[in-house]
Amino acid sequence: MIPLQSAPSASLADLPAHPYLFASPADWDQLRHRVTADPVSDRLFATIRANADALLDSPLMALVKEGRRLLPIRSSQGRIFFLAMTARLTEDPRYARRAIDEMLHLAAAPDWNPSHFLDAAEAALALGTGYDWLHENLTPAERTLIEDAIISKALIPSFAILDGKPLWWITTHNNWNQVCHGGLTAGAVAIARRDPELARRVVDRAIANLHLSAAAYGPDGSYPEGPSYWGYGTTFHVLLIEALRTALGTTAALDAFPGFLASADYIQQVTTPAGCFYAYSDNTDQRQLTPALFWFARRLGRPDLTRTDIGLLLDGNPASDGTDRFLPFALLWHLPTLPVKTRAAPLNWFSRGLNPLVIHRSAWDDPHAVYLALKGGSPSVSHGHMDVGSFLLETDGVTWAVDTGMQNYHSLESAGIDLWSHKQDAQRWQVFRLGPESHNILRFDDGRQLAQAHADFVRFEGSGPHPCSVLDLSAIYADKVSSARRGIMMLENRAILFHDEWLAGDRPTRATWQMLTHAEVDAGDGWIRLDQDGKSLILKILEPEGSRVVISDMSAPVRPYDAENPGLKRIQISQSTGARMHGRFRILATPPSAQPATIPDFPIH
Repeated sequence: MIPLQSAPSASLADLPAHPYLFASPADWDQLRHRVTADPVSDRLFATIRANADALLDSPLMALVKEGRRLLPIRSSQGRIFFLAMTARLTEDPRYARRAIDEMLHLAAAPDWNPSHFLDAAEAALALGTGYDWLHENLTPAERTLIEDAIISKALIPSFAILDGKPLWWITTHNNWNQVCHGGLTAGAVAIARRDPELARRVVDRAIANLHLSAAAYGPDGSYPEGPSYWGYGTTFHVLLIEALRTALGTTAALDAFPGFLASADYIQQVTTPAGCFYAYSDNTDQRQLTPALFWFARRLGRPDLTRTDIGLLLDGNPASDGTDRFLPFALLWHLPTLPVKTRAAPLNWFSRGLNPLVIHRSAWDDPHAVYLALKGGSPSVSHGHMDVGSFLLETDGVTWAVDTGMQNYHSLESAGIDLWSHKQDAQRWQVFRLGPESHNILRFDDGRQLAQAHADFVRFEGSGPHPCSVLDLSAIYADKVSSARRGIMMLENRAILFHDEWLAGDRPTRATWQMLTHAEVDAGDGWIRLDQDGKSLILKILEPEGSRVVISDMSAPVRPYDAENPGLKRIQISQSTGARMHGRFRILATPPSAQPATIPDFPIH
């Protein structure tokens, strides 16, 4: 049990007048002033209001399931947030009425898809927030309808017993734990006067179980499910903290888990110089404005954490156009009075954990900087791919070695793919984007990685002229080789050295160095040239001489259920290794303009 800073359950009997969820009346008064006095707040609110204006005459959201998910609830949620915030800040009744219509429409749904309980929890957050922010605009009858819906379609179903057990997400270790406990707590706190005992049970259960998912941040902040899922799980984690703090005067130490606050640095590190995400696991490379970072900046007193997001906002970047349904919370959490100070983020960064990462870059605030990322971990991690040892390489604003990211879940589930098993023979690994075929990895005999194995870094050097890292892949390929390691090194001339070594087992093996790219590719004797966006990169095969190079067009789906990958090519460099024999690849990636440089000795064993 987490030690509480105070006893929130007792406070449920003595809540202040609405609004008290996420902001007090005084907070709202200050926010009205801030949106006229602070340029960033003004721009945020202008974006929020523009979205609210577009909703005034739009039809109500059609609540139609797609496969096993009721995804339109998320759109309804965003509509309620945008409209309710605009109503509070402008006191224009049109926005309140439109928000309430959306709330009553959601409340009237037969159910909130409790078989996929994320949907029910998101609906509880939506209606709980709207109920609190617009409480004085609701009639007594409307309040009762919304209270009834939150209680009967989210809170009570969350205590269901199936096969003699509570619902699985209550004690799971992934983002479901954060989302469900966070959304339900917000809904429970909002209507606590109606049923304080039920609200107490929801709050106490959340506080008692959040540590299970929060353990994933430890010890250094690297979120194992990847950056997009960091935005999802962490946002609900923060909303849970804020629901308790603003309504009950406690955070219950839910912001004190090892690595949780440090995860804001993780988001900085997995953002490339060109402004994309390193999209390992079930993620995409699209770096959107990230509202939760505004909370971290306020909590830590670090304006540097929102520098990228504010830049997107003030530059009018489409990534800040309000498509993120949590954008109103960025306005709540933004604090323009934070001291203006610079914080030198490390150029070389190493984070341990379930999916350990290293990042090496040549500079910050340079869109043409060299950026090299390498991940360890395990395919069995939540939302994991067979991408252990995969790297991302960006130079001159071009991502040369790419990660294809996730494929839409419904497209696979509707084709009959059992997407959620991580067993060695699972169908998940047959999907091109999820299995070993689409990642920048070392492969043996074109086989799979061992799904339950784990790879850790055995060397990380972030200082000196040649930053480098070494990852031990032996466990990942234990069925193929006796040992295997992957090393990466940055040279002074912006070149990158890839160095792989392995010892074959009792049988011969064919090793393959694999890289995916959207560049145009040409190859000759011992070299490969990549061209994209007027830039070039040369891959020089230092070892072994005479290795076989195959370049494949991977644009078309490999299997009927696979997604298309327009413009994608796969580079494979292969060599055969006899039984109990050593093998290695040494490949130098260099921009053509780079000055010659001496390649230092790089022992990785």
